[in-house]
Amino acid sequence: MMSETFALVGSRRLSRNNSKLLFTIGFLLASAGHKGTSGGAPGADTSFEEGMLFYANLKQKDPSLPGNLHPDFLSVYLPSFRFSNRKADGGIYINASKLPVHKDALLLAEQFHGGWQYLPDFARLLMARNGNQVLGDDLLSPVSRVICWTPDGAMKETTRDTGGTGQAIRIAVDRGIPVHNLGNPDIRARYEQRIETMKSVFANWVDLDAIYDTAVHETGANMINQSNLLSDENLANIDAIIHGANCAHTMGAGFARQLVKKFPQALEADLATPKSPRKLGTYSSVTVEHKGKPLTIINAYTQKAPANKAQQRSGELVADYDAIRKVMKAIAKDHPNKKFGMPMIGAGLANGCWLTIRNLIGESIPTQSIQVFDISRMERNITLNHDSTNQIKLL
Repeated sequence: MMSETFALVGSRRLSRNNSKLLFTIGFLLASAGHKGTSGGAPGADTSFEEGMLFYANLKQKDPSLPGNLHPDFLSVYLPSFRFSNRKADGGIYINASKLPVHKDALLLAEQFHGGWQYLPDFARLLMARNGNQVLGDDLLSPVSRVICWTPDGAMKETTRDTGGTGQAIRIAVDRGIPVHNLGNPDIRARYEQRIETMKSVFANWVDLDAIYDTAVHETGANMINQSNLLSDENLANIDAIIHGANCAHTMGAGFARQLVKKFPQALEADLATPKSPRKLGTYSSVTVEHKGKPLTIINAYTQKAPANKAQQRSGELVADYDAIRKVMKAIAKDHPNKKFGMPMIGAGLANGCWLTIRNLIGESIPTQSIQVFDISRMERNITLNHDSTNQIKLL
């Protein structure tokens, strides 16, 4: 099969279920020997990227695994040297603002953005790198196809909900490059069929659902500690708990319920704040004494309201990624040198994508200062095991 290059991009407003779909596509494209370009942004970009990287890591550890990893399987164009908890390393991660064609990329971006004159300088860098995602390092090497996810499913006419991905779509449409938006139900259905076919050809040796779970729990700077954050043993090793709260004075489910049962002061601190969505991106806190040691509990307001049953069933995104980024920066500034413990904020009942959320947190708080716990998986032991039939399983 001839290698092709695909731009793999999209919106940050990505739920866990949609993240899993894009991760799977990235994994399969890498295993089929194709190349991807992306932009390192939270959400869709990250999920595609992590899927490709996960296959590459497996293949590099064991070259006998099925599939044909392309030597240049992934190019991630960053708008600056550091972006979204990544840094340009001259390999996979490229500082697009230092490419020889950067001035041409800015001119191209201006051509396809109606509000160019109103954009601050960094937003212009974000828009300019879209040209590289679609047209390559030299702006002369177009991708075969743009595969993306945005809430509106746009493929030609972009809307406000298309977000920054609209820039890549507009460039692609102008150059005659096909756009397949997985936010479009018909396109999604077609890709779900293709995924099943590709699984049978390139990934019949692996459980991709389990692989995604492993990527969520075991990749990145922070491995998930699969024990109870609220145990006395774990609390003895941290100075503060950060958890995701809603703006509606409700702590009746998930981690919050367990927290309030052990430390009712957390709810008292929450009730002392207004019941208002304007709290998004802020926090309330209280310091208690536990086993003779001060412990700060931080209610980080990362969603407007708790997920209702319909949202939980459908997997609708309830976590607010902008709020998560904002509140983590505030916490890091106000509580320097603390050791934090937290659940997988936003990735439980709020249906957020942890692959994205961990990068948002990592932008603000040094990873060595954080321990992440997943109380819902306390009894689970996740390991990768290679058996004699070259199958990878999760035990």
